[in-house]
Amino acid sequence: MATETTRRAIFGGAGLAAVALAVPAVATTANAADDVSPELTRLMQAVADADSECQRYDEGVCAPASKRFHALCTQVPHVTIPSDRGNYWRTSNPDAIKAARHYNKFVAHHDDRAVHRALLAAHLEREEALDRIRRQTGIDEHNARVNALCDAVAEAQEQVAIFPCATAADLHAKISFMIEKEMEDGIPRLEQILTDAARLANKEG
Repeated sequence: MATETTRRAIFGGAGLAAVALAVPAVATTANAADDVSPELTRLMQAVADADSECQRYDEGVCAPASKRFHALCTQVPHVTIPSDRGNYWRTSNPDAIKAARHYNKFVAHHDDRAVHRALLAAHLEREEALDRIRRQTGIDEHNARVNALCDAVAEAQEQVAIFPCATAADLHAKISFMIEKEMEDGIPRLEQILTDAARLANKEG
C-alpha cells in the first residue's frame, strides 16, 4: 500500500497517463493501425472480444436469471416463532438463528427449547426452498460462468501488459490501451513499462 501511495504521489495520481505523455503520439496518424505490430493488435483485439463475450453473457443471461432468482426468493416468507420475547425468534434474525443453534446443542433443558427447535426447523425449510430456487434458476452456474469470463478478460489484458514493445508505436498503443481499460488501477504497472522503455533506449542507442 505504501509503495502504491508513493507512486501516486510521484506522478500526481496520473499513473500511466503521466508516462503516456512522454511517448510520441505516433498512434494519432491516419495510418496508426499500420504502425502497431500485428501481434499487439491481435492481443488488444482479444481483450475486446473477451470483454464483449463477458458483457453479452452477463447482460443477456446472468442478469435476467439473477432478477428472476431474487424475485422468487422474495416469495419465500420468513417465519416468526411466538414466544415471550416478541418477534425475536424469527428466521430473518441471524442472531436468533445462531442463539437457537447454540441452545439446542449445548443447553439440554432450556425453557425455550421447543421454540429453538421450531425456529431451526423453519429456517431449514426456508433454506431448502431457496436452494430449490437456486437450482431452478441456475444462478450459481451463471455466476460461475460470468466469473470465468471476467477472468478471461483479465488474462487477455495481462497479455497486453506483458507484451514486449520494440517500437515507440507499440509502446504508445500499449499505454493508451492500458489507460483506456484502467488497467493500472490498484496494480503496479510501471515496472512493465520501464522494461519496454529500456528496450527502446537500448535499440535507439
